[in-house]
Amino acid sequence: MSNHATVGNQSLKAWLAWFVFVVAMLVTVFASMQVKQLIEAEAVRNVSSAYDQAALKIQERLNTYAQILRGGAGLFAASTSVERAEWRDYVKTLQTEQSVPGVQGVGFATVVAPGQLSAHIASIRQEGFPDYTVRPAGERALTTSIIYLEPFRERNLRAFGFDMYSEPVRRAAMEQARDAGTVALSGKVELVQETAKDVQAGTLMYVPVYRNGQILDTVEQRQRALLGWVYSPFRMDDLMSGILQQWEHDNGQDVDLHIYDGAQVAPAALMFDSKSKQVPDAQSLFYQQRRIDFGGRQWLLVFDHVVGAASLNYTSAWLLLMGGLAISGLLLGLMRSIINTQANAQRIADKLTATVHSREEALERSNTELTRLGEVMAHHFQEPTRRLASFAKRLLAKSDLARDEDSRLSLNFIDTESKRLSALVHGAQRYLALDPDQITAGGVVDSVQAMRQCIREAGTPAAEVDIVLHEPLPRVRLSEQSLHTLFAILLDNALRYCNPQRALRIEVSASVLDSRAVFRFADNGSGIAPQYRVQALGLFTRLVPSSIPGTGMGLALAKKIVGLAGGQLHIEDGLDGGACIVFDLPLEIEG
Repeated sequence: MSNHATVGNQSLKAWLAWFVFVVAMLVTVFASMQVKQLIEAEAVRNVSSAYDQAALKIQERLNTYAQILRGGAGLFAASTSVERAEWRDYVKTLQTEQSVPGVQGVGFATVVAPGQLSAHIASIRQEGFPDYTVRPAGERALTTSIIYLEPFRERNLRAFGFDMYSEPVRRAAMEQARDAGTVALSGKVELVQETAKDVQAGTLMYVPVYRNGQILDTVEQRQRALLGWVYSPFRMDDLMSGILQQWEHDNGQDVDLHIYDGAQVAPAALMFDSKSKQVPDAQSLFYQQRRIDFGGRQWLLVFDHVVGAASLNYTSAWLLLMGGLAISGLLLGLMRSIINTQANAQRIADKLTATVHSREEALERSNTELTRLGEVMAHHFQEPTRRLASFAKRLLAKSDLARDEDSRLSLNFIDTESKRLSALVHGAQRYLALDPDQITAGGVVDSVQAMRQCIREAGTPAAEVDIVLHEPLPRVRLSEQSLHTLFAILLDNALRYCNPQRALRIEVSASVLDSRAVFRFADNGSGIAPQYRVQALGLFTRLVPSSIPGTGMGLALAKKIVGLAGGQLHIEDGLDGGACIVFDLPLEIEG
């Protein structure tokens, strides 16, 4: 073998080693990324459940407040009139500060009939409130006044006498409650209870109260029968603290919650911010939104995780990545060790050409080393890939992962690619282990018997195919194992890449040219386009979808066997657009 050929062969083997290394690295990185995504998906599911609980708690508490207000409206419906002391006793009995913390108070706003404003003010003053008046001052088409609000102390005193109907946001909710006869929630407001200190966004909830005995079938009838509204004002920070106190202790210590009035994120609509120094990041892994519809209003809840992905435990992903990198490095080292050993053996053989006996001993030692290294490679290469496939199956066996379609497909992909990597390593081992001296060892082989044995070993697929042997086929000077491997590769390719639109037919024939037997292995399968025929004989070349199993080494291995026997292999047109593999082998030497 010339120096140029030796260098080219070693370069090819080096590229083969690096190719296997890159494939192993890619499989490892892909598997690690899949595990990382599974960890993140599980974390997102957990925080999503916590967010759902928070939204549900808020919805349930608003419904509870609505029931309290309906109870107040029921008190008016069951009485001829409700006096101040009766209202105070009713609210005190509710014990809202203990049972549903966060409510600012429970009150009643009465409608002041046109022309009765002065009489109304005088009536309230006679109850012991000499400074009482309706604010803002002046006559309006419809005037209302807060006359009851319990507990009647501290901030709530500032609301006494306030005409909520005079303010547009409150008026919209009051009109909605009046006309629909149901609970209504106002938009974002600043409560009259606010002082210069600790100002919070506010909202109010209204339930209409109608005069007893009135018909309430139409909007006009309900407007004429209106007596006033039972209502509750809410300071949003106090309200959310009362609703989410236990939830924040269990789930929300690292969660930033923003609540907006309406369906859009807008600074002017912000009603509540659990962590004022944090801004939700829409690109965050844990950023999610929920919507609550209540009393004619919609609240937008925006959640984000303060700590973020840094708190996730990626240990399993890192272990898989580190283990895969170690296995890939071992794989590369072993293959390069084999390649270097072969190179060293060739250099030793070149130096000892003057002494045949010494050369034979050196080659024998080299072959022994290669055999041993091949066994080591088969063990050390196959075991890591088996473990990688086993790891994927164990992950898939977990019920929570198996239920997730993306996770199941990804882990099945890891298992499939691990098996393919194992097949690649086995094919590379066979390719590197081909010995020129062993190709023609063993005498003469009957081509017909060798082909029939391959057909029998192929089993049912081959038995169902129309295979024609144009006998007699010449006897060739090749080892029985080499000819069997060659025929098995060609038969497997024909069976694997058949045309599903027609029954497969295979014809094997041979002719004699000089001292060579020229074989033609033709089929009517899917065929190989002329521009790809040279490429199809290269290492790891696959011209079919990845769904069809294979390593891309079959024809390359067949070509090398023929080449080591002194022949050539190429591809021509086969039967009905199929492929025909043409190759020549040395004939039996007669006499």
